[in-house]
Order: sequence, then C-alpha cells, then structure tokens
Amino acid sequence: MPTPIRVFFAYAQQDQALRDEFAAHLTYLQLRGAIADWRDRRLGDEDAWGARVSEHLKSAQVVLFLISPHFLASSYCMSMEVTWALAEHAAGTARVVPVILRECTWNQAPFSGFVPLPRNGRPVMSHEDRSEAWTAIAKELRATVNDLVAQRKTGGTGKPAAKAEPALQVILPALGDWSAQEGTGPTQAPVTRGDLELSLGAARLEDDVAEVAALAQRLGDLHAERGRHYDARVHYDEALTAYGRVGDLCGGAGCLERLGEGALWLGHHGEARVRFEDAMRAYRRARDLAGEARCLEALARTALRGADLAGAQGLFERALAMHRQGGDVAGQAACLGALGDLALWVRPVSGEGRPREGTSATFAVPGRAAEFGEARQRFEQALPLYREARDVAGEARCRRRLGDIALEQGLLDDAAARYGEAVSLYQQVKDEDGAVLCQRRLGDLAVAQERFTDALRHYRDARDVPGEADCLRRQADLALDRAKPDHAIVHYQQGLERYREAKLPVGEAACLVGLAEAALDRGEDEEATLRFHQALPIYRELCDASGEAGCLERLGDLTLYQSKAEDSRWWYERALSRAREASDEQREANALLGLGNLSLAQSRGEDAARSYELSRAIYRRSRDVLGEANCMKRLGDVAKLDGRFADAAALFEQALSLYTSVPAPYSIGHTHRRLARVAPSSEERRQHLEMASAAWLSIERADLIAELHQEFPEDT
Repeated sequence: MPTPIRVFFAYAQQDQALRDEFAAHLTYLQLRGAIADWRDRRLGDEDAWGARVSEHLKSAQVVLFLISPHFLASSYCMSMEVTWALAEHAAGTARVVPVILRECTWNQAPFSGFVPLPRNGRPVMSHEDRSEAWTAIAKELRATVNDLVAQRKTGGTGKPAAKAEPALQVILPALGDWSAQEGTGPTQAPVTRGDLELSLGAARLEDDVAEVAALAQRLGDLHAERGRHYDARVHYDEALTAYGRVGDLCGGAGCLERLGEGALWLGHHGEARVRFEDAMRAYRRARDLAGEARCLEALARTALRGADLAGAQGLFERALAMHRQGGDVAGQAACLGALGDLALWVRPVSGEGRPREGTSATFAVPGRAAEFGEARQRFEQALPLYREARDVAGEARCRRRLGDIALEQGLLDDAAARYGEAVSLYQQVKDEDGAVLCQRRLGDLAVAQERFTDALRHYRDARDVPGEADCLRRQADLALDRAKPDHAIVHYQQGLERYREAKLPVGEAACLVGLAEAALDRGEDEEATLRFHQALPIYRELCDASGEAGCLERLGDLTLYQSKAEDSRWWYERALSRAREASDEQREANALLGLGNLSLAQSRGEDAARSYELSRAIYRRSRDVLGEANCMKRLGDVAKLDGRFADAAALFEQALSLYTSVPAPYSIGHTHRRLARVAPSSEERRQHLEMASAAWLSIERADLIAELHQEFPEDT
C-alpha cells in the first residue's frame, strides 16, 4: 500500500469546529490511505509542542491554511505555521492550499498569491449549504493528492508544473511586510501584477479554465483596488467567460457584481443596474442568499446615485430581510445603517453668522422628530450587530451618526458622549478622518456650550485651523455682545491670524468687521473706519454684495454720528443698492433704518417716519424682533420731535415690550431713558430711570448710568 500524503491543518483555535467539520469530508481519503492528517490540538505533551509542530510541518506534503479573521490575528499561526509552510512550499517539499473559512482581508496576507479554495473565492461560511463547499474543496484536494502521488512515482518534486506559484524571494519579504502591518511599518502587496499575469498565461496555455477564471478575477480585483476600472473590466469579462465554460454560477455572479461596482464608480448607472440585476439572478439560481442580498444593496446604492430615495429604501429593506434570513449579521448592520442615513437624507440648512443680542447657539431643528426617531431606531438596532460582527469601523460610524442626531435635537450631553465613544473606536482602527470629524463635532458642541477652552483643544487635536478660527470669532462675538470690547479685540485678532493662515477671506472679513464694532464700543471711530475699509475690498473680491452692504451701512452710521450728513447719505444709499442687488432683506432694512436716522437728525420727521415704516415692514416679515423694536423706538422719537408725547410714550412702550422678549438690556435701558423724558410725572420718571440703571448694570455699563445722573441729577 503506498505511503499516504501527509496533510497538516493550520488553523486558529476559534475555528476548531469548522476544522472538524472539514475533516469529516476527508474521512474517505483517510480510510483508503490517500492522506494522513495531523493537527497540533491532538498533542498531549505541551513541553514538546514547539518541536512537534516544527517536525510535522517539515514532514507535511500538503499544508492547509484555514483562513479566517482569527487565523490572520493569530501571531502563532502567522509567525510560526505560515512562515514554515511558505518556506517549505518555496523549497518544493510541500504544497500550500489556502481555504477561506470566513470573510476577511486575506488579500493583503503573504499567501494572497495562491489561488484559494473554494475556487470562486467565496468563504465557506457564506454558502447556504456548507456541505456543498466542503465537497468542492475535498474534490480539489483529492486532485492535488493524486497529482502528488503521480509525481512521487515519476520522481517529481511535488510542485505543479503548469502553475507559477510565488517564489521564495517573493514569499519571505512578504512575511516581513505582514509583520510590519501587524506592527507599525508600511505594507506592500506581497504578490505583484506581473506574478498573477505569469500564472494566468500558464493557465491559458494549459487550458485550465477554472484556473483562468480564478486568476483573471484576481487580476481584475487588483486593478479595481488601484482605481483602474477599465483594465479591471477586461479581466472580469475574461473570468466571466471562463466561469460560464465550467458552469460556475457563483463565480460568474461574482464577476457580474464586480463589473457593476466598476460601472457605478465610473458613473455608468444604467450599466451598473443591469450588471447587478444579472448577478442577482445568477445568485438566485445558485441559491446564494448572501450574494443576492449584496446585489440588492448595490442596486439600492445605484438608486441613491439617481436620487431615487424611495426606491433605495425599498431595496435596502429587501436586502435586510434576506440578510436576516441567512443570518448575516454584518449585512444586517450595513443595511440598518444605510436606512438610518436615508431617514436623515434631507438635511436642514441653518444660517451662519454672528448672533444678535439675546440669541444663543442651538442645534435643535423643530418639526423633524419623526425622521430623527426613525433614524435613531435604525442606528440603535445596528449597533449590537456591528459589535457582534466585530466591525469596529461600522460601530464607530454608527455612534457618530447617533451623535449627529442628538446634536440636531439639541441633546448636547448625549451628542458629546456619542462622539467621544466614536473617537475612541476610530482611533482603534486608525481611521484618522473619522476621528478628526468627531473631534470637530466635539469642538462645535463646546462652542455651543461656551466652553471655548475645550473647543479649541478639540479643534487643535483635529488640526482644524478653520474650526479654531471660528471658535475664536464666536468667543469674540459673545464678548462684544456682553459689552467687553477689550476681550473681543484679543479674540478677533487671534481669529484673524487663523483665518489668514487657512486662507479663508470670508472669516478674515468677518473678524475685521468685528474689530470695527469693538472699536466703536470703545469710542475709537478712526480705528473702526479703518477696519470697515479693510473689510470692504475683501467682500468686493468675493462678490459678496451682502457683506459689502453691511460695511457701507456701518460707515453711514459713523459719518452720521460725526454730523457728515451728505457723506452719510452716500454710504446709506450705496448700502441700500448693494443689499437689494443681493436680495438681502436684512441689509435692506438696516440701510432704510439708517436713512430714517439721517432724516430724523435733519428734523425731517415725515421722511424719517416713511423710512422707518418701510424698514419695520421688512423686519416684521422676516421675524426680526430686534430690528422691529429699533423701528418702533425711532418712530417714538419722530412723535416726540413733533410734540406728540402721548404717541411717543405708546411707541416706546411697544418697543420696550419687544426688547424685553429678546432680551436686549442695552436697548431696554435706552428705551426707559426715552420714556423718562416723556413721563407725565416725576414718580413715573424715577421708575423708568431705575429700570434703565438696572438694565445697564446687568451688562456692566457704568458709563451709561453716569450719563443718566448727568441728565437727571434731581431724579437719580
């Protein structure tokens, strides 16, 4: 009886059950003496373990790599068993046969140049009936054993003649690359395109159709990974034809699926849809539920490219049902994540800019509770599935999206917790982009909560110079709103430097305007004028008519305060023209208000009232309470100018009510001061003066309180 071929099983301990299942399908070969298998788990003497492994590896003629994520993660499997086996294979004393048990990124491993079993590259676990996969693998192994027996009879080395396997000089550097990948070093593809093309050429000469299909598909994958989709298409077409010749439905379906992905990447949506539908039908004929579900997901992504949201949702739902039927946890998680994204597809667009007095930053978006609830439910369902599938990147993305939802709903603490968890997970898988995005969100949250030190730290961790600049500007805006111009100037200057570093002229112009406003608060009119003039050409270069109108309007205010009526009118009229050109009602109303102030200063009450009414109508239409209050206050000034003190008091009271609803302490104090001037009795006048003092005291404006004492020495 001939000596059996010695077979060595290299596998991870977690895959023991699958190894035993595979061994059952090889029993016939063992019984008839064709093979003798050995596995390290049968060892009883642990002291001799290392020596016995070395002994059996050296004597093995076939080494089976049972590939799974656990196998790739095992330092023993990769450093001991793989190293020995590949060296023996390169020496011609053994044959290495990779068997893919579970889906994993084995194409970067040092043995990726070998054609794996099953031949179509589909993991055993992805087959609906694993017995079919084991039977096909056993058949291939039997052919290998027969080949080795025949070569033994003729005195051969045991290496196949018709196939170009990786040489020793390729294998050993590849092992170093794999070790570097597990550590900190760079990674390289262990098998080159040239190696695969040589193997494919040999397979064509031998007319080994199954080998041609597998190698052509592998070459297509290599081109696709590097973005060469037209080259990939040529090889996939060849593989598709070869799979058709051998009647491999799943192999052909895999090529159709890859051709669809390439067409989708190239923007050929119609072709992609046809390819995915053909692949889905092939998978269905082969009873491959996982493949059919993948095609449904691909069709859903194709529908998204065409903005067919309803169609995409239906396809993802069907794919989810199939993944559940097949027990594919990773597929379920991916579909639930996609459905969560779909629920949030229409994003609210919020304005940006300096909040007016009394406003606060908020992320809450009313009227979207239903969409948020559905999305949150989807992502929370996906989370445990990502964990079960050990998909850290998927879990990180899911937690980030839950943070986005909490952020939009104004649940800032919940959002911060979600983003913090996501950062940790992204760092675990070394996804720098994901971690940076979450750090930015944490910075935005800290800004909203006015925790500017924390915000700056997050932005700096993310190396987000624009975010850092925005944070400094927001800090300056708040200082300015709280009547702290000195603090505002410091932060505006820092923000200005960051915006210039990031080459963001919009932010640069905004900081210059902020510096001008702070200078005005300090009574530095010349400095303010200089800053507005510095901002103007930037807005012109950006074709930002709205920003230009804002600067022109404030220059009108400055010249009006300096009693330069004609200059003031010129600035206001230019501001009005630019605002209307930009269709910016806010700026238009501001310019009309300025023209009203000019008319009032010239004692032209009717012209002033007309401008104020026009401005008030725009403010009311845009629900600008502060702007409307300013118009009411100015209309009260017109009534007082005309000697209609009762009308003036009524208008001042209306303005006061609006200011209080904001609230706006600075303007509340000035309105009480006006009411004191038209008060019918000394008692009422004293009440208004007390209220004015209290309002200004709340914002630490002792200078304004001192002006009250000077104007009303007997009542204060």
